[in-house]
Amino acid sequence: MVCETHPTNTTFEDLKAEALSHLTSSKNQTLAPNRILIIDPQNEEKWESIPILKHLHLDFVNSIHYVLRAGIHQNYSLFGLSEELPGISRKDSEKLIKVRSNSYVLFFELSELINMPNEHFDFLINQLDSENRIQYAISQIEKKRRHLNLSNPFGPQLNQRDNLICKEETLQEFLRSHVQPREPKPEKILEEAIKFIRPE
Repeated sequence: MVCETHPTNTTFEDLKAEALSHLTSSKNQTLAPNRILIIDPQNEEKWESIPILKHLHLDFVNSIHYVLRAGIHQNYSLFGLSEELPGISRKDSEKLIKVRSNSYVLFFELSELINMPNEHFDFLINQLDSENRIQYAISQIEKKRRHLNLSNPFGPQLNQRDNLICKEETLQEFLRSHVQPREPKPEKILEEAIKFIRPE
């Protein structure tokens, strides 16, 4: 006869330590976004001329419906949306992609990016990266708990969904207070140094 073994109760302090360990390793497991999917049937040249997008690979499609049917939205966390998508509003487009995405996503319109300072764009990318790293850390804990046959990944003593959500949110907030933005790439540091030495 095979008996199911139950691991000992995990305290919230243990979960925090484990989550912090996963957060640290996530720097090597998750990649900062290097592509943006632009859903715009008309303005390819305008998107390509935006300076803050020069370090990203731009992929273009004509229709939000194609993106969702083909499932290609799963390969992106950055999206550029035409101000005038045929047959659907920006708000609805964002909602459809967010519901079907496995990670956090950011949306931009053409006019938004044209006027956006580099520092603000970099800040948004760092926030996106941080949220995805936090999500990675939480998902690693959930995987481990499922593997250990726990029905509740955040502690067997919790039976109510509300308590589970509260505990998960508390863990996310704890990780947010410990997340460090990715260090800039060496070429970005060099570029900034050159701008400082030889201002345009």
